[in-house]
Amino acid sequence: MDSSKTGYWIFYHPNGKIASKGHFEKNKRDKYWYFYSKTGELEKEGHFIKGSAENWWIFYEIGTRNKNKFEYKNNLKNGYGLRYKNKRLIKVEKYINDRKEGEWTSISSFRRDNPNVAF
Repeated sequence: MDSSKTGYWIFYHPNGKIASKGHFEKNKRDKYWYFYSKTGELEKEGHFIKGSAENWWIFYEIGTRNKNKFEYKNNLKNGYGLRYKNKRLIKVEKYINDRKEGEWTSISSFRRDNPNVAF
């Protein structure tokens, strides 16, 4: 009998609030996951592929309307990072292997330097 985690799972903090929820495939996180604080607020959400953080992830600043979105590949930031304040995009960053390689605080200058990128 296979005892590996497969299917949709929910994990809880000791206080009974949800800590995380998402799919497993053969003991590895897979598909879309949500992670919550001990008070039940959404902290982050994103994609896993065979246990590795991939694609876009969203990180929420608890108690604010701010959030940050980053592209991941093989558990590392690879691609763009978008920083929002009060639901407004205020900064774009570029990452290669978890290292920041560029930053734009003017969205028009970002679009000028990166004409083929759409968000």
